[in-house]
Amino acid sequence: MCLVLPSAVNASLITCVNEEFDLSDIRWLSLSGFKPLHLEDWLFFASSTTLAKIDFQVDTPIDTFLCAALPKDRTRPPPFPALQELFFDAIGFEKRLDSSASLLKVLYQVLKQRLPDYRLQKVTIENGVGVLRKHVASLRKVVEVDWDEVDTLC
Repeated sequence: MCLVLPSAVNASLITCVNEEFDLSDIRWLSLSGFKPLHLEDWLFFASSTTLAKIDFQVDTPIDTFLCAALPKDRTRPPPFPALQELFFDAIGFEKRLDSSASLLKVLYQVLKQRLPDYRLQKVTIENGVGVLRKHVASLRKVVEVDWDEVDTLC
């Protein structure tokens, strides 16, 4: 099952969709827009044992996803245990006001902490803002990265 969420999504919508369609077998999640999902929504998806791919498109905030994806300890399974691929299109990775780290650096930390049996296979970055070669080089230490090789600061 694939679920595409528009920018106007809210927690009650996800609850209603889950009640009607049983999202326990979701394999692909696609998000587009400016409004972020709440942490509790991400934690719902983080428990999925079938979610293999997540697409983030057109300025979808990824901060809360990264918070939900960070393993709290080295126990099994980690958040998003079946996740194999992340796709980012037109996403801003620049530093946030409440952090000194770029979101790509945080993504590297999240992926680095996953146990070997749960490593992601691929991260794709297209049309990213705030993408620096040094951050992509770090990511490539823990996952295959397909990047359009464009350095953009903002």
